[in-house]
Amino acid sequence: MYAPQHQGAAVITGATSRLGAQFAERLGQRGYDLILIAADAERLRSQARRLTDLTRRSVETLAVDLADPKDLARAERQLRLDSSITLLLNNASRRPARFPMAQEIEAVIGEGARAPARMVQALAPGFVARGSGTIINLAAAPATSAFGGLGLYDGARAFMLGFSQALHRQLASQGVRVQAILPSSGGEDADARRIAEAGLAGLDLGELVTWPD
Repeated sequence: MYAPQHQGAAVITGATSRLGAQFAERLGQRGYDLILIAADAERLRSQARRLTDLTRRSVETLAVDLADPKDLARAERQLRLDSSITLLLNNASRRPARFPMAQEIEAVIGEGARAPARMVQALAPGFVARGSGTIINLAAAPATSAFGGLGLYDGARAFMLGFSQALHRQLASQGVRVQAILPSSGGEDADARRIAEAGLAGLDLGELVTWPD
């Protein structure tokens, strides 16, 4: 049986979501070891067992809530020291209630914007030093979705598009690839599979922005 060449390790945030699980599966099949990040430790362990059996790759888990500043700092410290990491997939997000309270607003922005920026800050210097690395951000273009929260969720996801474009301008000449994937759905398993496949196909083509739909 064909075994893909080892590609280093891929960090996947929001790894227990449908999209996170589908991307993790495909990256493992492409030869990446996996570092899965999500808040639910039991679901992470279950996901890790499944992916280990399926891909035969090394699968590590990091149970942290990226909306929590202390958890986020712990994740940063751990990842910054790992020189095996060659790919970061920022997928974590949190959908708010229709009229979110202040604490929920902070959590949505923290997980959907602050945490991805700090994950990049933790890993990009190492990518630049080695002259290679990949950053993939799950984003959403303005007006492509309507998940409530008085525009909060869509605003946080739209930030990821501009963030990705700015990163590309800064890092492309230093060997770091950046991609924004802009799905308009992803709530069903079939949608998630299609988005993951189309997203990674876009990465193979060198796309900065991929529209899977």
